[in-house]
Amino acid sequence: MDTTRKLGVVATVAASLVTVAAPAFVGSDHSHRPAVPAAAAVQVAASGWTTDMRVTRTGGCTFYPSLYRTSRRLTAGSWHEPQNHWVGWRYRVNKTWTLVLDHHHRIKGKPRWAFVETSCLTGNTYPPGSKDGHGKVRNLWGKGSHGWRHIQFGTTRRRGAHTLGTRTIRSTYTTMRDKPRAFVTANLFHANRFKITNQCTSRSAHAWIYGLDLQSRRWGWLPSSTLRGNPCLHMR
Repeated sequence: MDTTRKLGVVATVAASLVTVAAPAFVGSDHSHRPAVPAAAAVQVAASGWTTDMRVTRTGGCTFYPSLYRTSRRLTAGSWHEPQNHWVGWRYRVNKTWTLVLDHHHRIKGKPRWAFVETSCLTGNTYPPGSKDGHGKVRNLWGKGSHGWRHIQFGTTRRRGAHTLGTRTIRSTYTTMRDKPRAFVTANLFHANRFKITNQCTSRSAHAWIYGLDLQSRRWGWLPSSTLRGNPCLHMR
């Protein structure tokens, strides 16, 4: 493509982007509790966004960075932890999968949020706010800064979002969220592809952009700076 055509494409994309007001802050999922002594009883976290639990399955469990849609595990970047390993429970996706924070995960370049089989946590105490009127743990229901709410897992597209093209992840990894700075719904690694839309929270260095993760085939928000070309900076 010659230089004139390239400039024309950039201008078209920039003109198509629209600014979307960032949703009200719903709690940073970067917060986590410090390591918990092994002898301590499992209990609901007194602060923060997670609930301390142990892996109860004999032989331990595999931690998966993402799910395809809501059912199939994506194995790239997965790791294994033993029985009695401490995690921070965040929310249950469904009867098969649950999102947790790995308190002790310190492998460089690997995420700390991951999906484990819900059965890995059998026998733990769940927070009262996670349950329905019949005492059962709700699916896609988590604690935000304004109380418990439904998590948008990205199986449907946000209204008014129009795709503009595909960018790749430039950072080692990043987390996709259901809203900017909110619930983690997937992890993306370097060179993974993300289909961007016309919806950005701003045109600053801290903007978030909405789009489709082509690995999990789910919609969500990423920091624009983690994508090649930082597309939100070209917004008009």
